Amino acid sequence: MKSKIPVILIFARLIIGFIIISLSLIKVENYQIIAAVLLSIGLLTDIFDGIIARYLDVSTQKLRRLDSTVDQIFFISVGVATYIQCPVFFETHVYKISILAGAEALIYLVSFLKFRKEVATHSIGAKIWTLLLFGTLIQVIFTMSVCHSVQPLFLGWPAYKGRDYCYSFYIENLDE
Repeated sequence: MKSKIPVILIFARLIIGFIIISLSLIKVENYQIIAAVLLSIGLLTDIFDGIIARYLDVSTQKLRRLDSTVDQIFFISVGVATYIQCPVFFETHVYKISILAGAEALIYLVSFLKFRKEVATHSIGAKIWTLLLFGTLIQVIFTMSVCHSVQPLFLGWPAYKGRDYCYSFYIENLDE
């Protein structure tokens, strides 16, 4: 049974992604907190599935590919849920997001053409990208109801858009 723990963690992340979309669609109360907790749990399952698989000596190429595929589905699910909750953010940054999505698609295309297989997202660069994506999604989730002009770190500084400074506006209004 211990050897199944990594697979359970991988599929738990998949389920968490779909739960986040569902909660976004039904517009539950306290969505930001629930989504952030679920996103954090998803990130932790992503970290620990590989560590546990290596510790139990059950890490295989098939398991790593499953993990990479579920990672993509998970973060796409969170992105979709965030879009449902905050379409203005995506409309405001459509060109920058399109460039990022295009670059990601290009990476997959080059990998497939050169190596005849999909990208395995287990490099240090991929882990850094995951942490940046996690931080950005948390930022957008928590600021979407306060300020629709948030410009997160990966889309470039400064985080100032128009006449309001999103972060200071958010912090000043936390007590209200």
